[in-house]
Amino acid sequence: MRRYSLPIVLILVILLPGISSGKESAGKFLAVKRKVQLLREGQRSDARISMPFQILDEIETGKRSRAKLLFRDDSVYNLGELSRLSVKKYLYDEGRERSSAVISLIKGMIKVGVGRSDLEIHTPTAVVAARGTTFLLWVEGEGEKAVTYLHVLEGEVSLRNIAEGIGGTIIIKRGRAAKVPSSKPPAKIMRPLQQQIMKVSKATIVPFLDRDRLRRAFFHIRVDNLPASKKIIRRYIRRRIREQPIQQEPSGAFTPVTINIQFPGMQ
Repeated sequence: MRRYSLPIVLILVILLPGISSGKESAGKFLAVKRKVQLLREGQRSDARISMPFQILDEIETGKRSRAKLLFRDDSVYNLGELSRLSVKKYLYDEGRERSSAVISLIKGMIKVGVGRSDLEIHTPTAVVAARGTTFLLWVEGEGEKAVTYLHVLEGEVSLRNIAEGIGGTIIIKRGRAAKVPSSKPPAKIMRPLQQQIMKVSKATIVPFLDRDRLRRAFFHIRVDNLPASKKIIRRYIRRRIREQPIQQEPSGAFTPVTINIQFPGMQ
């Protein structure tokens, strides 16, 4: 019987047809809290940190669950609980280092920091077009009672109804909000939605450390061997720091700062 070395076996696995889907990665998971699942070709799998996702994949969060996604164009998506997102289209130009993307928010809420992307986000009632901006987007209700809400944090966003027969496109600028009912044109909201905005902002914060896992780790602390227990906690924290740059935001997003420097002896 002929034996193969491990490197040769790995090469054969990679090259054999049917092993890989052949689709390029659109991005990866930066953070996962509680129950987050990746749906691909009818199959479900639990999402993990650094797991890649690709075109036609869907990402779903459970109750009290959240996920942070990093796309190849440096766009960052914070997906809140009970939400579902689909990557409908993603084309990345290596030469320009820029993407053309269509993402579907089927339900729930997201915070989006758009990187180097010509982006459209589709909801059950709306189409959001954005470049180099940051915004909150959420869907309330279902079917004919569904309403999409938008609040722009940075830059400006184009908004219209997803139905072809309903006209009207509006531009929403920083600090402003709008809504799109299922059968009406988009409308700016003049009265502030402070409570809803604060709720969605809080619900789309993805924590750096998973408190549940830390709590489970503390349950296994042995009083008679504290040094070993401390190593378990430190190992978990170091791994999270190494695996995920949680604070990463799209390149180009910055806050101007003015610094005045006075040199000795100069008026």
